[in-house]
Amino acid sequence: MAVGMGSFTAGSTTVITALIGRDLQMTTAEITWISASSSLSGGTFLLFFGKLADLTGKRWLFISSMFLFAVFSLAAGFCKDGLTLDVINALMGLTTASAVPPAIGSLGEIYAKPSKRKNAAFACFSAGNPLGFVLGMIASGIATQAFSWRASYWWLAILYLVFSIVAFFTFPYDTMKRETFSRATIKKFDPVGTVMIIAGIGMFSTALT
Repeated sequence: MAVGMGSFTAGSTTVITALIGRDLQMTTAEITWISASSSLSGGTFLLFFGKLADLTGKRWLFISSMFLFAVFSLAAGFCKDGLTLDVINALMGLTTASAVPPAIGSLGEIYAKPSKRKNAAFACFSAGNPLGFVLGMIASGIATQAFSWRASYWWLAILYLVFSIVAFFTFPYDTMKRETFSRATIKKFDPVGTVMIIAGIGMFSTALT
């Protein structure tokens, strides 16, 4: 479900962009950024959140990412203008970036030794991407036909609220000692390098989009 967050969003928005644009009277650029903003923010901040998970722990980051994704999905369904919707989609992309590193890191710790079960676990993890896109398109189409395009975001909110609750009871506790927030911890992030790589990836991806 972690790796599927981005593809769920992409699949859900793919079938409703024209309806959203017409309803909110969006420009062509604003319509483009409905899906592009989520992918951009998710890809740009993936390395940052990977380092954050290593330093501060995986459990809290994973659960909060799932929950915030549900909150932002709920908010997206209430948007009244295109710019706000684009910004919220970008925030959904951030939660995607913050959920994937702790998920795959935890799987790596649990299945440390090669085995058939490890292969199956990582296969299921990877399957979240294509399955999320397909199921997102189908569910979004049904929700839009039955209600409106706003229901496409609301069903995502319900889905990930359920999984954030499930994660609270099932996600393993961190075995490594978490870093306390201090100047030394900030230095481990390499602030200058972090800002440069986020800006570089962000501007490059924006230019392509």
